[in-house]
Amino acid sequence: MGRSCRFAYLFLGLFLGLLFFGNLGSYGLLEDNEARFFEIAWEMEESGNLVTPKLNFINHFHKPPATFWLVGLSLKCLGATEGAGRLPVVLAAIATVALTSFFLPQGEQRVFLVLVLACNLEFWLLSRTVLTDMFLTLSVTACMLAAYRLIQAEDRKASALFWISLGFSTLVKGPVGPAIVFLALLSYHLTTQRVPWRRWSPVKGVLLFSVVALPWYLLVCTEYSGLLEYFAGYQTVERLATTVHGRAGPVWFFLPVILIGFLPWSPALPASLRLAVKRSSTLDRFLLSWLVPSFLLFSLSGSKLPTYILPLFPALALLVASHWGDQVFARRTAVSTVGVLGIVGLAVLGFSISGATPELKSAAGVILISSLVCLGGAILAALLLKKARAEDALEASGVAFGAFLIVLSFGLNLTDGAYSARRLAAAILARADSGTVIAEYADHLHGLPYYLDRRLVQVSYPRETQFEEAGAVDGFLYSNLQEFLAARGEKPIILVLRRSDYSDELFSKWEKIYDGRWLVLERRPFSGHPKYSTIQVQDHEDTDS
Repeated sequence: MGRSCRFAYLFLGLFLGLLFFGNLGSYGLLEDNEARFFEIAWEMEESGNLVTPKLNFINHFHKPPATFWLVGLSLKCLGATEGAGRLPVVLAAIATVALTSFFLPQGEQRVFLVLVLACNLEFWLLSRTVLTDMFLTLSVTACMLAAYRLIQAEDRKASALFWISLGFSTLVKGPVGPAIVFLALLSYHLTTQRVPWRRWSPVKGVLLFSVVALPWYLLVCTEYSGLLEYFAGYQTVERLATTVHGRAGPVWFFLPVILIGFLPWSPALPASLRLAVKRSSTLDRFLLSWLVPSFLLFSLSGSKLPTYILPLFPALALLVASHWGDQVFARRTAVSTVGVLGIVGLAVLGFSISGATPELKSAAGVILISSLVCLGGAILAALLLKKARAEDALEASGVAFGAFLIVLSFGLNLTDGAYSARRLAAAILARADSGTVIAEYADHLHGLPYYLDRRLVQVSYPRETQFEEAGAVDGFLYSNLQEFLAARGEKPIILVLRRSDYSDELFSKWEKIYDGRWLVLERRPFSGHPKYSTIQVQDHEDTDS
């Protein structure tokens, strides 16, 4: 390896380190999904109960426990901080990039693949967010890499990797991972008749899968009556076939998700798909089998979120990068990515100048710098393209978009009040003592129990309690405000609620002590006490426009 090549790999490693780890723990937990998964992991680690997931100390079986185990282990080893909670997700993202690179031979094509997968909007954002999706993406990618190796030759290590990863995916998100993998293999087999199933060692493999995936399910389903029907019915069949989970969307829902989430590379996808169908190599057919059936499954599902599509991103990146040697494709892709960088840069510049969102005002300088980085990258890539260096222009575009994301990450902690409960919790802690009742009305900020280090009372916020022992939630769940106030008597109360749920008539006797995206009200029965005569805490930058 030459000196210039070693320098290039060193630069790439440092760049990816900054992209994934930069500013990781400086901003608060994102409400509501990241805070929810972090909170469950924190409660699991605090209690020492590694079997039963709990949310605000109430049993919560919406997801299997693998994500909570990994995040909780990091919290235990490194301390209960946001950065420690996000670290396992970052490591899963890096492992996903590494595994995906093994689909291609070494060289510049692999370097380009790494840039495509690491430097797109959705993969980067979810690489530093405590959710199940990156762990699912890692396990699916490991399964697909093992399957690709097994299609080409018998490989015991690949077979073991396949079944272990499949079991892990089941502990991450139930049947979603196995569904993606088996749909892909079935599709590949039906279109090629080239899946030698015996290489998978199915008997030994199913046993290995069962050892990894089933013990937790057997344990909790034995302990909690009706849980098996809950998993199979409500969390699987109804999620797929109905809109009961309140996440419905049109059949084309994931098209704009990919268009925006896979920027700056998404304009290259139509040409990549056409070339894959035309060329029809083993890798092309394998990638199409990975993408098409699962995309249709997600599109037809009754429950849709933008994050669900992440396990297909490694295949999208491979589709784009696998055509690296095609000069016509490289030039057209370079033109499109330069255009995307210019459009994104100008849009962010206009946004920063307009000051249209008060919640982001404190980060206006960072947003402005990020737009200039994006525009500078577009100019550099355009100059390289003009000199007929399309491949260099593509690499420059990837680095420029990654640098744009890095700069943006330094603005997240400046806008805490817009998306996190951290600043709100600080305002509560400045007023509350051990005798203060802290409650939430008609909503739940999932990060509050962690930030306040206590269990919260929930009012007019329904919870699933069918797996709780009798009396376990007494005093912590109330159906309406009147019932809650009658039960709490004259105790000092702090109440958290959405701005949209506030009314002067209902809360006329409450004092507003925090005014932002959420409100914090206080009922002061002891008006002469000096603790309750402090100046109101307000967060003007977070007030909705």
